[in-house]
Amino acid sequence: MTMENQTQSDRFRTVLEEQQISVLGFAIRLGVASPSQLYSILHGEKEMSAEIAERINELLPQYSVQWLLNGESE
Repeated sequence: MTMENQTQSDRFRTVLEEQQISVLGFAIRLGVASPSQLYSILHGEKEMSAEIAERINELLPQYSVQWLLNGESE
C-alpha cells in the first residue's frame, strides 16, 4: 500500500504500532475520556477529529496534524 492510499485508520494504526501501545493505553496518554472514540477511528467507522490529531501531535510531534488527518506531509 502506498502512502497516498492510506486511510486515517491506516495512519492511526501506524502510530500505535510504531509507539507499541494499545488503544486503551494511548487513550489514557491522550487524555481521551472514552477509548471507544479511538477504536472507531482505528476501524474506519469514524473520521479523526482535528482535536484528536492535535493531541497526538502535541504528545508525539513526529506525527503532523496534516499527515494524521489527510496523509499530507509538511
